[in-house]
Amino acid sequence: LKKIALHRMPIPAIPNYNLKHGFLRKYATGLFPIAIILGYALVVPLIVKRICDEKENKAKEMLRMMGLSDFVYWSAHFLNNFAIFFFHALVITFLACAADLADLEYASKSLFFAFYLCFATQMILFVMLITTLFNKPILAVIFTVILYIVLISQVLTLT
Repeated sequence: LKKIALHRMPIPAIPNYNLKHGFLRKYATGLFPIAIILGYALVVPLIVKRICDEKENKAKEMLRMMGLSDFVYWSAHFLNNFAIFFFHALVITFLACAADLADLEYASKSLFFAFYLCFATQMILFVMLITTLFNKPILAVIFTVILYIVLISQVLTLT
């Protein structure tokens, strides 16, 4: 049996920054991934709080008594958040292309958009998993923020 190891996604060699690339481009390229991650760190707790507020106010049970199935309830939350993150992915992809970041110079923009949508889908499913464990919104938000920071710090140490 071979060991399974986790590595970064391979990217082509990027030439060293010189005067042609400029000071701003050098630092914008390095800060772009961190800005994306911190952007989610602000949105994820809000989604957790909203879903847990519905559970605490018994709105979900009221909808179930009216005949709404669990599949429709969770699908509505997923599609609502996915629409927001889809727009977010479009804006971020457009900004990344307009800023002419060095990391995306040799990459496919549509692949970047697709990966960003996969990350958004993963974050929505992560939020839904957390909300099933908690009934109190404040406790859920605190746990989500701590877990998000721990998981993202593990990813950032790989780079």
